[in-house]
Amino acid sequence: MKTKIRIQQVLAVLTLLSLLTCCAPCYYAPNAQNVPVFSGKGQGNGTFSFQFGPLSTGWNVQGALALSNHIGIMGNYNHYSGRESSGTWNGEDYSTKFKSNMGEIGLGYFYPFKDKFVVEAYGGMGGSRINTDYERWDGDGSSSIGTTSFFIQPSMGYYRKHIRLAFSTRFRLLNFRDVKYQTGLGSDPLESLDYMENMSVQGFFEPAFTFRAGGEKVKFQAQVGWSIIMSQSYAIEYDPMNINFGVVFCLPGKKKSEAVQ
Repeated sequence: MKTKIRIQQVLAVLTLLSLLTCCAPCYYAPNAQNVPVFSGKGQGNGTFSFQFGPLSTGWNVQGALALSNHIGIMGNYNHYSGRESSGTWNGEDYSTKFKSNMGEIGLGYFYPFKDKFVVEAYGGMGGSRINTDYERWDGDGSSSIGTTSFFIQPSMGYYRKHIRLAFSTRFRLLNFRDVKYQTGLGSDPLESLDYMENMSVQGFFEPAFTFRAGGEKVKFQAQVGWSIIMSQSYAIEYDPMNINFGVVFCLPGKKKSEAVQ
């Protein structure tokens, strides 16, 4: 009963957030954090999840593999898009649509201890392309923006056969590049795009909590994360929250007794 009530509360929050969504384009939305929680060589995860935020919705495909008892690799793909939002400004209708595709790779170190805990630290880089269509009272058009990003993601996890818990903090550096747009856009989008083309690298602090439960080879995942910009930049519209739900396919690898820690 408590679980059902909590799910209803989460859905209510998501509905409220969607009602609060404005027509401003989202130039960055955090993807789901790939938190392997490995304890030994040969273990692997393959994850598919849907994500929800105040400004965007999307999905993630992620994978990770333990190359040794302490070294792991990961790869992430993310797609998000904006819900079509329309309204009236100065007597004219307007709307904005946007979508993004992002890929990342990473390498990390993990250290299991006390047969149930693990500390991890992964680092990597990625790139994305954000495409936006504007229909505004002061001018229609489209834009295309590329990004390059670098991240460091330390975490601490708890593992058992049927459950995984983890708290992670991701630090991301994001650089906007290759900004393209059509002439005729309204003044507000043009001002933001011109600013992003010349702005310095932006930093984000992104804590997240991950819960997994299920069988040894297939588990359900729920994750909630936040994104906090670490600089004063009023030109960037970004999603401050990511709630995602999905399924994780697990490769057990070596038995715990075989893993050298």
